[in-house]
Amino acid sequence: MADALRKFGKLAEIEFSLFLKFENADTSKKGHQVVFLPADSLDNDAPLSVLFEQGLNFKRIADVDRINFIMVVRLGGNFHSNDSLRFESIRADSTGIYLRLVHTRVESQDGVPFPVRPYLLIPIKPYLLKYIYLRIGFQTFVRDFLTAEKREDININIPHFEFYFSE
Repeated sequence: MADALRKFGKLAEIEFSLFLKFENADTSKKGHQVVFLPADSLDNDAPLSVLFEQGLNFKRIADVDRINFIMVVRLGGNFHSNDSLRFESIRADSTGIYLRLVHTRVESQDGVPFPVRPYLLIPIKPYLLKYIYLRIGFQTFVRDFLTAEKREDININIPHFEFYFSE
């Protein structure tokens, strides 16, 4: 079958890895931030927040070395210990990749849960560098503590994240 498909133009092929890590936080961050870490830097036991501060700007990484790095996106906004963040979909076109994540805030009867800071980790692969940009969009729901009913909440606004590989 693969030989038969070669005569057609390939629309898209995506092999994409996405990882999530939450760390306790003192406060929330307003905007998203991105750095690049050498993949082997994650082997030590340092908190991701410490490694994040040592991260590099994409432009400072030589083209040939970029596949040895991981994009780390520290998400801005208010996230709490009882929130969930899950992958919803991925879409690609000729210029970019668009990820959709769903954030669910669970109402709590026991007061305000402690703040956490989510980090998205995306290993840089050669195919990823062929695209011009990566966009991450969010949809937020609030789930009632007692009934487990979910409703979309437009008051919790998590701005989209956008990164251009070509800049």
